Formats: sequence, C-alpha cells, structure tokens
Amino acid sequence: MYKTIFYLIIICNSLFSQEQINSFVNHARSLDIDARPAAADSFMTFARNRGIPLIEGNYATFLYYGDVTSVMLAGDMNDWKTTSDTLIRIEGCDLFFYTGEFENEARLEYLFFVNDSLWQRDVENINFLSYGAEKVSELAMPGFIQPEEITRRTGTPAGLKQLWMMKSEITGQEYKITVYLPPGYDEKEEYPVAYFQDGSAYIAYSGIFNVLNNMIFDKKIASLIAVLITPSARSFEYAFKWRKLYADFMALELVPRIDSLYSTSAKKESRLAAGVSFGGNISALAAHRYPGIFGNIGLQSAAIWPNDVEVLRLFEETPLPGLKVHMIWGSYEWLKYDLEKLKNSFIDNGNEIEWAVYPQSHTFGFWRGYIDDMLIFTFPHGWHPRPDTVDINLPGLFVVLNNYPNPFNSGTVIPFYLPSESDLSFNIFSATGEKVFSTEYHFAPGWQNIVYEPENIASGIYYFLLRTKSGYKSGKILFMK
Repeated sequence: MYKTIFYLIIICNSLFSQEQINSFVNHARSLDIDARPAAADSFMTFARNRGIPLIEGNYATFLYYGDVTSVMLAGDMNDWKTTSDTLIRIEGCDLFFYTGEFENEARLEYLFFVNDSLWQRDVENINFLSYGAEKVSELAMPGFIQPEEITRRTGTPAGLKQLWMMKSEITGQEYKITVYLPPGYDEKEEYPVAYFQDGSAYIAYSGIFNVLNNMIFDKKIASLIAVLITPSARSFEYAFKWRKLYADFMALELVPRIDSLYSTSAKKESRLAAGVSFGGNISALAAHRYPGIFGNIGLQSAAIWPNDVEVLRLFEETPLPGLKVHMIWGSYEWLKYDLEKLKNSFIDNGNEIEWAVYPQSHTFGFWRGYIDDMLIFTFPHGWHPRPDTVDINLPGLFVVLNNYPNPFNSGTVIPFYLPSESDLSFNIFSATGEKVFSTEYHFAPGWQNIVYEPENIASGIYYFLLRTKSGYKSGKILFMK
C-alpha cells in the first residue's frame, strides 16, 4: 500500500508537468478498489499544496472531495446552469473532477451544486469573494492580474466621506448619498465630480474608496469628488417606468445640490455618470436626456436591453458626438451583443471612446478591477476642463489663454488652440532670461492643454513661450512653493 501511494505522488508531479491529468485519473482507476481511497488522499494532499483548481496552460481542473452522490459546476463559465458541467467521480473513492478550457486572462466565479439540492463554495479553493453573506469561489487563470488598487495601502492619505439622505420632489423617493472628498480638499479649487449609481454596492464590493485614494496619491487621476447614490427602487428607477423621473432627479436636483454644497466645476465635461448593469443604462439615459449636464459616461457591463434597447436607439437616432465614453463588458455575458452595437454607434458618431472586452462576467469581482481605467480615461492627473471663454471655431488662429491656477504651487495648465496639426516647442524662462525648462510636443488641431509641473526651481515669476509653425505666444506665471 505505501509503495502504491509513494508511486502515485511521483506520478502526480511528473504528469502535471506534462499537462496530463487524465493520465493520472486513468492510473488511479487501474488500482484495486481498496487502494483508491488512500490514493485519493495522497492526490488531494499534492493538489492542495499545488493550489486548487489545478491549472496547466489554458486548462483548469476542479476537484471535490466528499461523500456525496453528485457534483455539478455552476458559474460564469456556463451561465450558472446546474445541468451542463458534471464533475466525474473516480469509482471507489470520494474524489470528483472536472476539467475545462479557459482563456489565459479569464477570471470567473463559481459554486458547486451538490446532490441536486445544495449550493457549496469550493472549500479547496482559497480564492473567493464575499457578497454580503454569500461567498463564491474564484477561478483566476495565470494571465489574470489581481487589481492591487482596490486594497487599502498604509501611508496613503484617505479622502473624507460624508453620508446624508436626500428626498426627491421629482420621484418622491429618498436616497442615501455618500460623498467622497479627495485628500487635501480645498474650497478654493473646483473639482470634477463622478456620479456612481448603486452606491452602496460600489462601497461594499468594489473597494472604490481605496481606488480613489490610491489613484490620486499615485498621480494617475485628478483630485475629484465622488457621489455614490443608493437607489430606492432600483429596477424601476434605472430601467423601467421611473427611469425618466430618476434622470430628472439626477440632473435637476442632485447635481445642483452637490454644486451648492461642494466646490465643483460647473462644466459638463467635469461630470461623469457611471454605473454597472442597469446603473450603466440609467447613466447613459441621463447623459442623453441632459447633454448639457453630463459630458462623460462610464458603462460597466451596462444592461441596455430594457424598453427595446432604448439607449442604443437614442444614440443612433440623436448622436451626441461631444460625449466622452468609457465602456467595458465581459465575453461571458449575454448582453455583449447589445454593447458591441452601442460601441460601434459611438465610434461611427465620432465620440471619444475607450472600450475593452475581458474574459469575465457580470459581477463586481469584474467591475472593481477597471474603475481605475475609467477614471484615468475621464479625469487623468493634470486634467482641467477646457475653457469656454473663446469660441472653439477659430480658423487660422493660434490662441493661448491664461494659465490656471495662477499663482500655483504644484502644477498649472496652459490652454491653447491650434488651427492645424503642428509641432510645438514649450519653454520656461526665469525673470532674468535663463531657460529652466524645455520640451517638444506634437498636437492635433483644436483645443489642447499643457500641464507644467516645476521641479527644482525657486519660487518667483517665470515666463512661458509656445512656438509653432503658426507663430509664438508667451505669458507670465507665478510659482509659489
């Protein structure tokens, strides 16, 4: 017996390196019935040390070890069906297995359905997510990178969170509003605002405050205010009979309230409406209904199927080319076909858009990993709204506006307009004429910004010089440490 077990352990190590788990199973079946339980014990010891599910290349093998009659795999990989993927029992022991092929970057959630009646987490898998009292197991293939930005980091300054209730005169409902103010919030500044639907879910399941703190500290996004709204009657407000009223509440009640209480930028490009699933649906509807209020949308697996794919029809019939769009969805989601059409509509209509499809499904375990991408695209570090003091249609003119803020102590933005595509040289001179900074750019026509962040210079007055094929412009800036 001991020789058999030792031999099986050797077989395990060699066969897994050759991606031949089926060969091991066949070998176990070749043993006498009485030897199989001990063989299963030794196999599970090896598998636990290696990590379950067992992953080799694009294949993952799920294991269940217990005295039960039947085990089914149900999860993102099969639309949570309990009848399609059966774990096979090795006769004579309590070991069940199922091998599936998945993309190298796949991340999928799953449970076991045992004895046709009981849902169980895969207790052999140390990776799982908690959705309240419910825990689900996670299959993370080798190419998937866990999102480190969702984790709280020691030493990273934290923003301030405020919670209050708001009664809407439009919908007649009361909403829990959670407001995040960035570290160092200053009422003298004007901040962009990101409005997130399903606020309580984002807070509970996505690590959104950690994302905001880490991304701001790492200078990947601009300091911003986040407003997280918890719905009262989610399906009605986000997708069905109250959707237009809820959009009115967003634009006509909530945004003015936020603008009155906090130091915000009042321009549409300073506001992002974002959400998951139905929350993406209402974000898109609100932006289409109020294009002067919301200049950006973030759609995470937006469920746009309600009302005969209303969102898609609206943007096809009445495009909003000035709207900036960020979209993600999973290749394991059935709604991917609608989102592909919506994405193509945005592209055809000239919207600025960033989109991606990942081998994941309709869960916060997916969405939480890409909040940072949405915010980096919408409000990157150094972001400022484009000035509206000059008509953007300035054919043949090279225009440079005053930098802002001025004076400044960390960075300043210099907005300018180019009549055509051009190389541009950017230089900074001290008051005595010494050049302290110089760089080159290449810009497309239209409004552009340069963000200047001084390094190793003293406080004082400096002058910038922009030179293009259309001419040159200069201005005075005041740096104060």
